[in-house]
Amino acid sequence: DQDSGHLVAHPGGGLTMKNVTEDGVGTAIQLDKENGVLYVMGAFERLTAVNQACLGLAAYEINTGSWTCLADPAHSVVPTGGGNMLLTPYGLLVAGKTTENTTWPDSSRPYTIAVLKATVKKKVYVEETTPLESEGDDNDDASLRHMNSTETPEKRAEADHEFIWSWLPGFDGHDEPIHTLSNGFGDYVGTVFIGGDNFIAKWSYKTVTVKCTTSTDTKHTSSSKSYESSSSSCTQKTFMPVTVDLSQDAVQGAVMAISQLDPIVPKGNDKEVSRSNKVIGYTIVVYCVALGAVIGMFFA
Repeated sequence: DQDSGHLVAHPGGGLTMKNVTEDGVGTAIQLDKENGVLYVMGAFERLTAVNQACLGLAAYEINTGSWTCLADPAHSVVPTGGGNMLLTPYGLLVAGKTTENTTWPDSSRPYTIAVLKATVKKKVYVEETTPLESEGDDNDDASLRHMNSTETPEKRAEADHEFIWSWLPGFDGHDEPIHTLSNGFGDYVGTVFIGGDNFIAKWSYKTVTVKCTTSTDTKHTSSSKSYESSSSSCTQKTFMPVTVDLSQDAVQGAVMAISQLDPIVPKGNDKEVSRSNKVIGYTIVVYCVALGAVIGMFFA
């Protein structure tokens, strides 16, 4: 509580197991300020405030004080830790191992990433009408009083959200556990770094040029007024999701955390300094459990 400076119970209640006497554990939270949603992930089976069964992932809507269970059998993944949930510009990413009943197509690479997008539902206004007069009142007098009343009908609006799951496009999954997700910044804004067992990659949308065809109808000058179509090739630019493997079999061990370091850009107009800046590039610091050390990966 900001006023008292003390820790207070969350207004949304707590997390428990199926047996409400056993406490649940929240392992990760992400706050979506734009939509006013707090995402909670962990080892729990029930939301105490609403006494609702929910397996491990829920959303608390701050404005309405309501809970929504996000567990979806079609996109269910079992996370390995708190670093497996990340809020990005593309939605909430949750990494883990897929379960048997999901729609993930590649069983040989069961570790993947699901995407959750929250959209505000259309506001529905409910008009509360004035109760009818008792039967003993004269109908004409009641109608006249209703017409002359200065009271306006009360309107209530509740802004709720709907949550839609999908798989991360352009990511083919991994055959070993995924432990961490991290947002890029600077020149890598919009990039998501992915780390796991013997694995580190970056995912982003890239601009690519694709071929296209255009068709035109040509009218003959003959009396039959027939038409014939012709096509021509063209190119256009579009955005495509791409995953780039950065480990290239050089990372051995469990990557548990990723952090991006920006290079220090010296001030000045020296051409040699400018050239050296291009060589420095960016460094992604990776903590690898197996090595027990921090290693760096460089990008030009």
